Formats: sequence, C-alpha cells, structure tokens
Amino acid sequence: MQTMSLAAFSADVAAIAQQASPSTVALHDRRHSFSGFYWRPDVIATAAELVPARKEEKIAVLTPSHEAVEGAVIGRDNSTDVALIRVPATASAVSPSPAPPSLGATVLAAGRTRHGPTCAVGSIALVGTRWRSMRGGDIGPRIWLDVRLRSQSEGGPVLDANGHFLGMAVYGPRRRVLLIPAETIERVGQELLTHGRIRRGYLGVGLQAVQVAAGASGGSAKAGLMVISLDPEGPASKAGVQQGDIILALDGNAVASVRNLAAMLHNADLAKSASLEISRSTQNMKVSVTLAERQ
Repeated sequence: MQTMSLAAFSADVAAIAQQASPSTVALHDRRHSFSGFYWRPDVIATAAELVPARKEEKIAVLTPSHEAVEGAVIGRDNSTDVALIRVPATASAVSPSPAPPSLGATVLAAGRTRHGPTCAVGSIALVGTRWRSMRGGDIGPRIWLDVRLRSQSEGGPVLDANGHFLGMAVYGPRRRVLLIPAETIERVGQELLTHGRIRRGYLGVGLQAVQVAAGASGGSAKAGLMVISLDPEGPASKAGVQQGDIILALDGNAVASVRNLAAMLHNADLAKSASLEISRSTQNMKVSVTLAERQ
C-alpha cells in the first residue's frame, strides 16, 4: 500500500487552492458578503439565495486581481439555487471534471473575501439519487460535503483532487453543506443566459387528487389527478383534454400529486410535445400536448 507524506499532501492542496484562486470572486450585496466563480470568462455563477438583486440590477464584485467592479444580474433560479452575473472584467473560467463526484473523495471548497482567497478541505460524505428541492428544482444527484464552510465562502466552487470543477458549495437545512453539481449549473445556466429566467411549463388545468379504481385503469388502483377546470385557451384544452378526465402520467412518469406534476412542469422542455396519459370513462388514452410557458 502506497502512502503519501503530509508534506506532499499539503503541497497538493496548496497547488489546487492556487489553481482555484484565479476563478473565484468576492461578492457583496447590501448587507452580506459571499463568494462566486467564473463560470464563463465574463459570467459569474453563485448561489441564488444570496442574490436579492433583480435582473439587470448591479452587484459589487471583487475580482481575482483585486479589482472592484460592478456586475449585472443576468438571472436567478431559486429552485436550483443558481444565479448568474455578467461582469466587465474577464478571468479564467472553471474547468468541469470529466468524472462525477465519488463518495469519500477529497475536495476543496474555494472562495474569496475582501482580504483574499479562501479554501477549506474535506470530503464527499454522501452521493445519493437525483432529487428535487422544496421549490421544485431538479438538482441532480444529492451530494453532501464534509467541509467546514464559512459563510463568506458560500457560492464558491468545489474542486476535486485534480483541480477540476465539481460544483458549487451552498448551505442546506441545518447548515449542512450541499453541492450543486456542475451539470445542474450548466443546464440552468444555459437557460438563464438564453432567456434570463427558467421557463415553467403550463397545462392550463385545475386539478384534484383522486384514486383511480382497478377497473378504470386496467390494473391495480393508482393515484391520478382529476381535471376540475380548464383554461379554454390553455394547452390541455387545445389537446382535447376534457373536464372530468383523470391525468395519470406525463411523458411516462406517473403523477402522484398536484405538487408532483407541478415539479415535472417546472423542469419540462417547452421545445417538445409532451405525452399525457389520461383516464376517460374507464378507458385509458394518450394525448400529445404542446406545453406553454407559465406567465
């Protein structure tokens, strides 16, 4: 079994911290300071929860070269805790890791304050399945970090042992440190860059949870959502959905509750038609619906 000296480990950590420094920034908005990182050479990503400023509003940025500039908020998505800020001063963007985060791996959480760059070393304490936030955001795999994260470093990048970008460090419930994965930031960030917001799918239906009997569904009893009202100009009505129909699934995913369907629509691809499975007069059928954007 090979061993590494403490001096060698220390040198490696210091090298990664130095590598991260040119990509990290300090942010200040109103009454608090936090960190961010260059996601693109002229775009900073950080935690949306820490950015109360609205789109196009200004936010103070301290760059890696210690230059104070004003950034403009591009957009933010509270459901995934991702916000983007455009800055006039360009810098080196983070380089995503080619491998997904692995349990037990050593990581470095980087940040920056007005006094200089910061770092904290720890490990990946949990790698779970994909999950949705309480606001309906698709976060990707649930990842906990065993890292002592200071409040001013929240929103900063997390790097692996090779200096590659794994995601963003944020606080979760009970001050648990979570990782917003790089792939989530990439997906949400592209939508924010293009539209300045995350577009939400809209069906145009009022729903009530019901249980569909075995005889109506052709199998065991299952949960469904009865259509109790329809927007006559909404996507569902235009697709032929009728009042009294029971929605069973969207794109093959069973709907267990109104909240569950809302979460699916929250992350739906508005560029594609969706398949809606419904039960009508004891008969199951599928209809194709083109989702609209919720205004």
